[in-house]
Amino acid sequence: MDNLPSDEVERLRIESARQRTEVQLALGMSIAGVGVGAIDYISDSIVLDITAAGLFGLPAGTALPRKEIHARFHLDCAPKVTQLIAAALDPGGAGVMSVEFRVARPDGSEVWVLGRKQVAFSTPSTGGTSRATTGVFVVRDITQRKIAEDRLRVSEIRYRRLFEAAHDGVLLVDPATSKIVDANPFMSRLLGYPYDHLVGKELFEIGLLKDSAMSQDMVRKLKIDHHVRYEHLPLESDKGRHREVEVVANLYDENGSAIIQCNIRDITDRKVTEAAALQNSRLFSTLIEQAPSGVYVIDDGFRVLQVNRLAAPFFASVKPLHGRDFGEVLNIIWGPTVGLELASIFKHTLETGDRYSSAAFTARRTDIGVEQSYDWEVQRVTLADGNLGVVCYFNDVTARRNADADSAEREAHVRSILDNTQSFIGLLSVDGTLLEANAPALAAAGITRERVIGRKLWDTKWWTQNATEVARLKDAVARCARGETVRYDMVVRISGDVSMDIDFMLAPVRDASGVVTLLVPSGNDITERKRSMQKIQLLMGEVNHRSMNLLSVVQAVARQTSRDGDPETFVTRLTERIGSLAASQDLLVQNEWQGVEVANLVAAQLSHYKDLMGTRVMYAGPALRLTPAAAQGIGMALHELATNAGKYGALSKGEGRVDVSWRITTGAEPMFEMRWVEAGGPTIDPPTRKGFGQKVIGQMVEASVNGNADVDYRPTGLVWTLIAPISDTLERGRSEPPAPHVKP
Repeated sequence: MDNLPSDEVERLRIESARQRTEVQLALGMSIAGVGVGAIDYISDSIVLDITAAGLFGLPAGTALPRKEIHARFHLDCAPKVTQLIAAALDPGGAGVMSVEFRVARPDGSEVWVLGRKQVAFSTPSTGGTSRATTGVFVVRDITQRKIAEDRLRVSEIRYRRLFEAAHDGVLLVDPATSKIVDANPFMSRLLGYPYDHLVGKELFEIGLLKDSAMSQDMVRKLKIDHHVRYEHLPLESDKGRHREVEVVANLYDENGSAIIQCNIRDITDRKVTEAAALQNSRLFSTLIEQAPSGVYVIDDGFRVLQVNRLAAPFFASVKPLHGRDFGEVLNIIWGPTVGLELASIFKHTLETGDRYSSAAFTARRTDIGVEQSYDWEVQRVTLADGNLGVVCYFNDVTARRNADADSAEREAHVRSILDNTQSFIGLLSVDGTLLEANAPALAAAGITRERVIGRKLWDTKWWTQNATEVARLKDAVARCARGETVRYDMVVRISGDVSMDIDFMLAPVRDASGVVTLLVPSGNDITERKRSMQKIQLLMGEVNHRSMNLLSVVQAVARQTSRDGDPETFVTRLTERIGSLAASQDLLVQNEWQGVEVANLVAAQLSHYKDLMGTRVMYAGPALRLTPAAAQGIGMALHELATNAGKYGALSKGEGRVDVSWRITTGAEPMFEMRWVEAGGPTIDPPTRKGFGQKVIGQMVEASVNGNADVDYRPTGLVWTLIAPISDTLERGRSEPPAPHVKP
């Protein structure tokens, strides 16, 4: 540079200084976050530095069409920015622009920028209108400031909304003048004064404080403590309504200026509520104290709040009691296991509001070592302080439980007696409603208590539902309800719809004053007795009928016998024949007129030959039972045959014998057949005349069995055969052996 001319050296120095200045300026602008763009309006292009290019999301140091910058303007801001650009390019204007707008970058992000523009104009050498040629565009990122401003604006809006919508009065007071500078709508509603009437007044002028001295005293206290509170201040509205308010004043700094904020709360209703709550609390305590049962109250902290005089003895072992954790109290009285169980019940009611009732609680108390019983109930209530609590009502029923246990034991004993008796016993109300029935009565009908208890006696299964019988029973109930004991025989139904005869009785039960309060129905099974009586009546009729028949037979025998020989022979023969009838009759009586076993009849008629039985007198045949009529006829025939055999036939000599047999023949129609066969006796001839004996073994026996009797006088001995229909000869069940019979 020493060889250069002095003016060139100066030029180079100046150029170097300019370049250093531009570099320093660019560095400073970069540090300040300012971006620059050079605009060429002739070519309608712009070149952005790095900072500006970063804000717009475009390349730096390259000439770009101006429209690419314009395309980055946010749609909400583009109309305004475009309008300002046009104004800056107006040659008649100042050629400057300043605007805040949003940039929408290619990556989708947005930034707020402050843009400023300076435009240079030139006039053509040929003259004419000036036009924009160049310009400088400077931008700076103001996104954080705009975010802060938005937040502040939102905060101010929210504050104002809270200020306007607050349900407490809010006054802003200038501490320098003690005058109100702002008031929310609630204050106007509270006092009835418009906003303009409140602003510019001191607090004492609107009736909030007593006087100016009190107002100044509040300001002094606020400057020292920054907080003042007044309770129960009386306030009067423009219409003379008295309100009671609570005032809280705070002194704070607002953008460098001191301000007093007074919050005024109307506590008139609360004071009324508190007064009512206090009255309710006193009433609640009085009601609990005067309750007819033990009562105690547990608060929401599960502590003993109140115990009335009747409940106090229950807690005698717990000291101290009031304010003590109720779980501890229960543990002391009932022990850990029962105490924990009871505590869970109380807590459940406190938490859910579910009512709990126990009518049969019995446990051994740990504190006194005695088993006690209580009925108790737990309910959730709202206490005087507005909080929830639990109230328990209880009664000591230990004595009653012991008495009930004794009564139950006695009742069980009485029921055991009733259930183990053979009689049917019940209990009725005076209108005939069944209240109780013993086990035999229920078992007999095959029913349960539930099916009959509570129903009218005549509507239960025991009765046949016969209209006459029901009417008779209703009449008996009515008579018994009037004090009369009613007794008669009746028929009832038992299990399987079987009928039973009972001796029925209704007896009244009177109270101490003699009034009939209950009826006792009872019944005894007399079915067998009834059957026995019916049987006796039947047998008596049968005996009467048989006797008449027997007398008729005896008369016939007597008449026929009287024709045979002299009186002595008559007596002998008559006696023998009546004896034969008596033997058959005795067998019928022994078998209760149900017929006679053939073998027994043969043995009875041949009894005077019992020494010859099994040797010279033989009989055999199946077990068959003759009808009473057949037994009489065949019995007399056997007697005549035996008498004749002893006098003239096989049994009149030492070597003769008799075989008696009977059977049921096999053929198209089975018949009863009996044979009498004699052998070894003297030779006999057929009789020349027919006496009474011939009639007995012939006509009489045939008539008794509706059969046919044949007598064959063989040289070897007499053979008698009787054949008769089974239906006229044998009882039903003829092929079955007779039931064993013991003669009394």
